Amino acid sequence: MRVIVSALLFFAAVAAAVSVNVACLAADYMTGMRAYEAKDYETAFRELRPLAEAGDALAQYRLGVMYLRAQGTVKDEAEAVRWFREAAGRGHKDARFNLAYMLANGTGVAKDEAEAARLFRIMTEGQGDVEVEIIVYAIDYFGGRVPANWLEGAKWLRQEAEKDVPEAQFLTCAIELIGHRRREQGVGWCRRAAANGFSYAQWNLGKYYEQGTGVKADLSEALKWYRLAAEDGDGRAQFELARRHLLGIGLGKDLKEAVKWAGKGAQQEHPDAQALLGLLYLKGRGVERDAAKALDLLRQAANRNSAPAQAALASFYLHGRGVGRDIAEAHKWMILAQTREAEEIDLFGDSLLVEEFLRIKEGLNMFASAEQTIEGFRRAWDWRASYLKQRDSKRLVEKMRDASRSRRKP
Repeated sequence: MRVIVSALLFFAAVAAAVSVNVACLAADYMTGMRAYEAKDYETAFRELRPLAEAGDALAQYRLGVMYLRAQGTVKDEAEAVRWFREAAGRGHKDARFNLAYMLANGTGVAKDEAEAARLFRIMTEGQGDVEVEIIVYAIDYFGGRVPANWLEGAKWLRQEAEKDVPEAQFLTCAIELIGHRRREQGVGWCRRAAANGFSYAQWNLGKYYEQGTGVKADLSEALKWYRLAAEDGDGRAQFELARRHLLGIGLGKDLKEAVKWAGKGAQQEHPDAQALLGLLYLKGRGVERDAAKALDLLRQAANRNSAPAQAALASFYLHGRGVGRDIAEAHKWMILAQTREAEEIDLFGDSLLVEEFLRIKEGLNMFASAEQTIEGFRRAWDWRASYLKQRDSKRLVEKMRDASRSRRKP
C-alpha cells in the first residue's frame, strides 16, 4: 500500500511540476508579448530569446519576425530563417508560411522553390487557410513556380477560372468571399464551379443557400446542391443527407436513407459519417444491431478526430464494453472529445449522447486515480501530435481534384 501511495504522490508531484513550469513559461511569454505590443522591442527580445532557445515555438516565431524587421535587434535575414525553421519544425503554421516564402525568394537562404512548394503543400490539409490553398494551386497550375505573394497567386488563378477550370473557380470564390469580402461575386464563382460538377463547390453552395450567404436563403435549393455533391461522392454532403434523414431536418425522416448515406459517407472516410453509422449499428436503428461492427467504425472515426466517436469510445473503455476496461484510455478519449462543442457530439439531436458523455466525464474525474489521469493526458497528447503529423502529410489539393473528376452539369 505504501508503494502505491508513493507512486501516486510521485505522479502528482510530476504533474504539479509540469504545470508550474508551463505556467512560468506562459507568464514569461506574455511578458514578452506585452512588451512587443507596446513596441518595447528590446524588452520583448530579451524576454523571448531564452524561451526560443528552450524550444518554445511561439517565441521562436516571434524572434524570427523581430530579426526580419529589425525589432529590438539588428536585421538578420539568415537568423530569421533559422528561427522560422525551428518553429516550423514544431508545427507553427505562420513560421512555416514565412519560411516557405523566404525559400521561394532566396531571402536569407539559398533559393529553393521545390522546398518552398513542399512546405506550402503540407499546410493545406485541414487548415482552412485560403492563402495557402491559393498558393498551392498556383504552384501546380504554373509549372512549380511559387508566386511572390498570395495576391499574385490569386491573379494567376483568376486567369484559369476565366478558362472554366472548376478548381480555380472554387478558389476564386474563396478569394472574393474571404479576401475581398464580396459575397455575391464569390457565390457567383462557386456556382460556376458547382455547375462544372465540382463537388466541393456544390457542398459549399448548399451551405450558402442554407445560411443566406450572398444569396437569399433557400433550403430547397440548398438540399438540391447537397444531393448533387453527395451523388458525386462528397463525404460531407453524404453525412449531411444522412443526418437530415435521421432527424427529419428539411427531409422526411427515413432511417433506411439515413443508413444508406451514412454508409456512403463512411466509405469516403468521413469521420462523422463513420461515427453516425457506428452508433446506428450500436443501437440497431435502421440496421441489425452489431456491436463489433459499431466498435470498428467508431474506432476509425475517433482516430479521424470525430468528437461523437471519441465520446463513445470513452464510454466503451470506462465500462469495458467489447474492449478491456481501461480507465486511462477512457480518460484519453474523454480529454480529446471535450475540446469540442456539445452540438458536435449530439448526432441524434436528443442530447442523450451529451448527457452520457457528461456522466462519463464526472465519473472519471471522481474515480480515476492520479496515475490514470496523468497517463490519460499523456496518451491524449501523443495521439494529438500523431494526428496532426498524419493530417499534414496529406494534400487537400489531391482530395479536391479527386472530387472534381465528374464534370456532370446539373
